[in-house]
Amino acid sequence: MAVSAAAAASGAAPADFGSLGIGKTGAAQAVTLTFPADSTPASLVATTQGAAGKDFDLVAGGSCGAQVNMAAGQSCTVNVTFTPAFAGLRSGAVMAVDAEGQTLALTYVHGMGTGAQISIQSNRYFSYYGVSAEDDPFSFAMMSDGFSHPNVAVDGAGNVFVADMGIGAVREIPAGCASAACVVTILQAFNGPSALALDGAGNIFVAEVGFGDVKKIPSGCHSFSCLETVGTGFNQPYGLAVDFSGNVFVADTYNNAVKELVAEGGYTTIQTWPPALTCHGAWWSIPAATCSSPRAAISAPRSFPAPAPPSTPRCLR
Repeated sequence: MAVSAAAAASGAAPADFGSLGIGKTGAAQAVTLTFPADSTPASLVATTQGAAGKDFDLVAGGSCGAQVNMAAGQSCTVNVTFTPAFAGLRSGAVMAVDAEGQTLALTYVHGMGTGAQISIQSNRYFSYYGVSAEDDPFSFAMMSDGFSHPNVAVDGAGNVFVADMGIGAVREIPAGCASAACVVTILQAFNGPSALALDGAGNIFVAEVGFGDVKKIPSGCHSFSCLETVGTGFNQPYGLAVDFSGNVFVADTYNNAVKELVAEGGYTTIQTWPPALTCHGAWWSIPAATCSSPRAAISAPRSFPAPAPPSTPRCLR
């Protein structure tokens, strides 16, 4: 289910469902929705990385409801359960939407799946152009080709989103698609889309090296009328990540910094992380202990193509 989220309407703190074994359903938890404007929801929906009917699910109860008039600043509750499908962090959102699918109120949710999960390790390594060397056999399935310097992200339904840098487009490889014939162009005419990431509601955030900004494509948006610029002033941003609260982290390459676009308040605040970054060869990382709020350690990989070396040597290379 594609849920449009044209407006950033998060008014409540993210709901934490704690840790739970894979496949187990926890007790229902009340999630608060706060409406920034007078509105009448047509429906309520819970998503996991933009996909409905996955880890987070609506259950009976709560004070929110369809066709219930809500005044600006008014809050209500929705009862939600969490059933992790995989181990690790699971992020999503609970939303009230109108008849056109536009978001009226949104609260991010997250939980942790626990349990055994297969991890396949390999001693092959990669260069900017693909596999450089390997000592063990491997196989792969070609989903689609014809992209130019692609960077990818995946939603909760298995759809793959591609920043197609060469043609300035963001494209989607739907789950199950195995050829270029079923690839969908979401939006084109970006100026060097170098990286992208999805939040729990399925909104796509795109870093543009040409304009030095970050743009947001609301879930379901396929035109420039609904495209939003959420951050500017970056110098060749080559990495992007989104946390479970919807905050966006940007690798600001030539400013030698990692910056955070704060979701609360509609991305009007940009925070610069501490300058004492740790070098790990191909990326910088910030230890979790330096975070002002509890978040996982953040790393900002640099995507191809590499920028020209700066006049002052830096570890990001």
